[in-house]
Amino acid sequence: MRYMSSDKKLKEKRIVNLIYHDNEYLITDSEEPDFILVHLRGTYSFGVEVTEYYLNQSNARIRNISNAVAEKIKLGDCKHNSNKTELRVENIKIASAAKRGKKGIQEVLTIQLPPDVEKYVEGLIGRIIDKNEKLKHYNLSPINLILLDTENFFSHTISRDEVYTQLFNAELKRQIINSGFREIYLITEVDKGKQIYIPLKMIYFLTELNLLIHFIDQNYPELSKLNDKEFLMLGLQYFISQGIEGLQYAETDGNFQIAYSHYSVSLSPDKGFYLKDYFERDLPQEYELVQATSYESLIDEDFSSAFETYTKANTLYFKIGYAVNKCEG
Repeated sequence: MRYMSSDKKLKEKRIVNLIYHDNEYLITDSEEPDFILVHLRGTYSFGVEVTEYYLNQSNARIRNISNAVAEKIKLGDCKHNSNKTELRVENIKIASAAKRGKKGIQEVLTIQLPPDVEKYVEGLIGRIIDKNEKLKHYNLSPINLILLDTENFFSHTISRDEVYTQLFNAELKRQIINSGFREIYLITEVDKGKQIYIPLKMIYFLTELNLLIHFIDQNYPELSKLNDKEFLMLGLQYFISQGIEGLQYAETDGNFQIAYSHYSVSLSPDKGFYLKDYFERDLPQEYELVQATSYESLIDEDFSSAFETYTKANTLYFKIGYAVNKCEG
């Protein structure tokens, strides 16, 4: 039996609660997007779209249709052609080493070979691509996307550090740049069972700025003496050249900050970052949109090409992941 609409909504609500708790938000069912959230002690609201990643259609049916595996074993084949290659039924014999010579017990198992990491990441990105396209038809803004990884492939195959280097390939960066979602949260498991949510846009923003600092220090010594404001303006111009919209900046009390999504960044004395997360609130009124900077001529095709080559050879990802809420039920 497939999930009825109410069951599907309940499941999606539980996914939302992994990040947004009912104690803090009034969470209301909707359709485009899936939910509207209003902060209980604030005056702001936003939308949340929910999606799940399954390795294939067979896995989705097994998790969402109670008798899918039994049907596969009983009939030798499910109703869906994709199962023929995604799942295989095998008879195995279980024998006791202590009782040799005795007839073993025969059991039926379904077998599925694991994917390689690249194929798995490709599937995750595919779900983001689908939702990015769907978002174009929504009228509400802002909206966050929550992507639940149901397979938890990373948890038992690669280290937590490797998750970030595998995830942030060129295609994911393109989808982050092109996405109209304010933030994209990936919920997955790492370290053999620890469930976390990863803010993909935040990590992209911080990582690209960090790599830009190192790239300029090594390749453009004449720019390494830029002050904080000049460097951050150069960073803004780089993001503009990549096609990112909605970038903003502000200068208060001599402190210059640039903002992307609901995050703002200023530089520390050692060229580190001070990150301010406004969570789900809009940026303060002092922030202004920026379309271009005085560094427009510097960030040309040669600069961008050299920086792209540099980022492929250097992985300095901010390995940010937050523990999900513990929810009952």
